[in-house]
Amino acid sequence: MKLLITSILLATLLSSCALLTKSKDERTYYAFRSSSASPIANKPSLEAHVRSVSIPGYLDRTQLVSRTNANEVNVLDRFLWAESLDKEVARTVAASLRQLLGTSQVVALDSELAPLSTGLKIDIEITRFELDQDGNVIFEGLYLIANRTDTEKGRNQSFRFTAPVTTSVDQKAAVVAAMNSCLDELSLDIARTLAKRG
Repeated sequence: MKLLITSILLATLLSSCALLTKSKDERTYYAFRSSSASPIANKPSLEAHVRSVSIPGYLDRTQLVSRTNANEVNVLDRFLWAESLDKEVARTVAASLRQLLGTSQVVALDSELAPLSTGLKIDIEITRFELDQDGNVIFEGLYLIANRTDTEKGRNQSFRFTAPVTTSVDQKAAVVAAMNSCLDELSLDIARTLAKRG
């Protein structure tokens, strides 16, 4: 009887230890880096606010998404954005614009440093941003730049960028790098438009 009680206590103790042992986190988190391109203009007084980034519902999630065919998407459960995709895009574009235009006056989304009545507002609407079935990242949508005081909407600028995904040991990191290249192209396109505005 004593042996049986000892065995039960030992088994309970071992199972408790197993529960307390932390299992390895198999998830991988990704974030974009801002553009490393050389500045295209020096506009230290330019003020702009990346005011909104809208994304379709199928992308509005923490997981990365790829497209398996024209009508089917694959949600990659273990490969996650470090923050919501709209915030990730807004902060990266704002940081890239500061670098490209030589200004410290470009902020993103809910920043308390955003100009309240002056400067420009930038709105971005993403319609696609994913790996397609051919192994390319597709990034498309619209953006609008307007004065904060404008009552009219202005003209939308459409964009479409693609980047091939290089063969890599870490294929998901290669997908994010290709997405980052597309985001660099958008930032450069917006920066050129802002530079022309004076």
